[in-house]
Amino acid sequence: MSSPIGRLRSDPKTHDAHELLTDGLAGSDLRSLLLDVAAQRAARRTPSGVLTQYKADRFCEPSALDAVAIAQAEASALQAVRPHFRPIQLSPVSPLATSSAMSEVPQNNVVTTMRMTEVLSDPTNVLALEAALERQANASEIVRLAAAHRVLRAQTFDGPRSYAHFSLLGMVSAGRDRGNRQFEVDELLRHIRALTAAVISIDADADVVVRVTDHSGRLDEAQTIVDTLDTESSIDTERTHGVGYYDHLCFKLAVRRGDELIEVGDGGSTTWTQQLLSNRKERLVISGSGLDRIVM
Repeated sequence: MSSPIGRLRSDPKTHDAHELLTDGLAGSDLRSLLLDVAAQRAARRTPSGVLTQYKADRFCEPSALDAVAIAQAEASALQAVRPHFRPIQLSPVSPLATSSAMSEVPQNNVVTTMRMTEVLSDPTNVLALEAALERQANASEIVRLAAAHRVLRAQTFDGPRSYAHFSLLGMVSAGRDRGNRQFEVDELLRHIRALTAAVISIDADADVVVRVTDHSGRLDEAQTIVDTLDTESSIDTERTHGVGYYDHLCFKLAVRRGDELIEVGDGGSTTWTQQLLSNRKERLVISGSGLDRIVM
């Protein structure tokens, strides 16, 4: 069975419209057209119709978790990382392709607006934009930023701890290459320690476990990280998740509950600021932690 978009592209009645919307209009004209379409469709909706969608649309339903607990978790996490990362408050939206242009995340995995923006699906992408601007203004300073944000993702997740929207703690470190991946090693250690502190600030009894991977196959830097950490850590040579997303060095952070390891954090080095600033000497380390999972 063909996909809906494939059917629409092959239909003569909608093919020309698709071409017009994709390539035939300037960005400002497309925005005006889509906003008018939305306004006319909204004018035809009734309150009962809005309620019907609210009941059925997974993007719109509220979280089942305690709102006070989530708010406290966000505040605790930001306080825990504050000595080393500067917290900032992000906008609910970012420029169109914030995720897909840098990290090749499919655009269909984010919620796109009609104003050529997208709802935040990951704070680290936007923190990378902010860090790039600060690096552009002062290339001699290492920029370390953090944000706790409610994100919305369009793809469907499986499992009892999976929701369309959830709170994420994101952090980035942006600086210049110091050779021998020294920047990456130092900042990965900083991120792991900060994420560990954030988790413990929410759950004082959390038993944190760290797994470090180097997708390049080199083990020296990964071993240095493992040997330096105080928490339980090891090298994971079997991990394939993150290939193409992270630039070699990466880690996963989990909390042990009996025999179960619950993943609550992830991070690694990326090429995002290299792309943003067109400078191969730029280095960026990112990390994130799902605060809803820690609260649960």
